[in-house]
Amino acid sequence: MKCDLCGKTEFKLLYDLRPYKIYECKFCRLRVTDQGSIKAKKDSEMYSEEYFKEVHPKFFGVCDKTYPKHIKHSRKLKNFWNVANTISKYVPNKGKVLDIGCATGVFLDMMKRKGFEPYGVDISDYASKYAKENFGIKMFKGKLEDSKFKDEFFDVITMWDFIEHVTNPTEVLNIANRLLKKGGMLFILTINDDSLMETLSRMSYNLGMKKPAEITHPVHHVHHYTDTTLRALLHKTGFQIIRKERSEMPLENVEGNLFVKAAYIPLVAMSHLLKKQHEVRVFARKRE
Repeated sequence: MKCDLCGKTEFKLLYDLRPYKIYECKFCRLRVTDQGSIKAKKDSEMYSEEYFKEVHPKFFGVCDKTYPKHIKHSRKLKNFWNVANTISKYVPNKGKVLDIGCATGVFLDMMKRKGFEPYGVDISDYASKYAKENFGIKMFKGKLEDSKFKDEFFDVITMWDFIEHVTNPTEVLNIANRLLKKGGMLFILTINDDSLMETLSRMSYNLGMKKPAEITHPVHHVHHYTDTTLRALLHKTGFQIIRKERSEMPLENVEGNLFVKAAYIPLVAMSHLLKKQHEVRVFARKRE
């Protein structure tokens, strides 16, 4: 393996979760799931309709064309709306917005309601078709690297739960930088691998219990970011962070039985007190 952040090739093993392993670069400490240890489906197969409706029903349950009637009761949808509001304040003149890994297009529909012109990229046949047919999103079905968008075409680019899925984050962010206008905004939400949950999963793993580490490091996450590595990656690709927030996955999206959900509530409270929440949101500008 070669580290995507610093280019070094020396790693130490963090987790042997079988069938996949997670390593940490000895130099910059970026964490990566060894793709050679995964017998994975092709991307188009992994993110089929089954992925949205059966593999992660809690996570995507309200992300369909009926979402407006669920906003009052859905923390996930409120998070979407709050970020749309924040972006609107930073980009008052609106313009074009690209959501990479846009799934079924709900966030882009919110941005459309805010006055932005929405574009989406997703590798899922099902999600791309849904976003186009139900929300009128201009979609590119495939990887960002294969898209043909013009340079400096977008005012805003967003990545919700996306950057942890890619094998080449440096290339993806360099492309995003190229597609953004001068001073354009980038928004990223990803998992914080320096969270309380990660600390506890590491302790459990050292005691011989692998399940917590499997939950905090699902097989479809390729890279796992801490504050340090995410900031370094953004700086390397020409972005300056202007705002950073921490958050937790809404309880409604937690997959598991009542015992799991009951255990999650005090964990969230403790994470908040320690400022070691499970998610991180970053608003950044393209450096000029």
